Parts: sequence; C-alpha cells; structure tokens
Amino acid sequence: MNVVHQLSLPVICLAASLAACGGQGGRDGTEAGQETGSADTGAAVGPMGRMQGMGSDAMMDQMQAHVHMMAGVSADSMRAVIPTHRQLVANMISQVNREMRDMNMAGDAGWTATMDSVRQDLIQLPDLSAAELWSSFPAHRTRVMRLVDSHRAMMQNMRR
Repeated sequence: MNVVHQLSLPVICLAASLAACGGQGGRDGTEAGQETGSADTGAAVGPMGRMQGMGSDAMMDQMQAHVHMMAGVSADSMRAVIPTHRQLVANMISQVNREMRDMNMAGDAGWTATMDSVRQDLIQLPDLSAAELWSSFPAHRTRVMRLVDSHRAMMQNMRR
C-alpha cells in the first residue's frame, strides 16, 4: 500500500497541475494528433498551452522531469496520463519546430527520423493496452529524450 501511494503521488500531482491548465486532451487523437500533425504551424493549444510561453530550456527541463516521472508509475497509472503526455510532447514538438524555423535551422537525418518516430508513438500510444504501454514506454522515452538532448545541443551551439 505504501509503495502504491508513493507511485501514485506523482500522477496525482501531475493530474492536478494539468487540471489547473485546462484539462486533458482527447484520446481520439484530434488534439494531440492535430498538434503533432501541424507542429510547424506555430500554434500550441490544449492543456499545456502555457508551455508555449516558456523558454526552450524550461520546456526541456519540464519534459525531462515529465518522462522521468512517467517511468516510475504503474502501467495503469501510465495509461491514465497518456492523453496529457501526448499533448505535452506535441506542444514540445510544435515549439521546437517553431524555434528551428525562426532560426533557419534544419534537422539532420537522425533528427528527422527521431521526430517521425516520436510522432508515430503519439498516434499509437492511446491504442496500447496497459501492458503494451508499459513495455513500449522505455523506447518512447529514449526517443523523446534524444529530441530534448539534440535540441539543447542545437540551441547551445546557436548561443556560441
């Protein structure tokens, strides 16, 4: 019981903070899927819309903390936060694409492949069972963190 309580606490805190931001996106892919599909339009909408005003470093820190938190929850708890996770990642993609476009930067083949894989993950995640989600999340987390780390490196190089 104590372990369950400890693992549930981050999910409850995340849900409460997201509720304050305006609720969760739909599971049908219309919100997170549209944002992902139109990531280069510059519009970040939905429950994590406040992230749009964040600096790149703060957004990447938030994403890193988010995926780390998700790695520590049960499969059922993870399943419950997938709509929020999809929206958060979609908004990150939107902001990263906007920043790259604003700086006339293009990703290399590895960046593009990883971005495509993360977008595919966002489409597939809602349809996975809790067990499938649990087993596939580590690879998804690795891809998301590869984007975060690559973007941080690109931004650091631009500041030099």
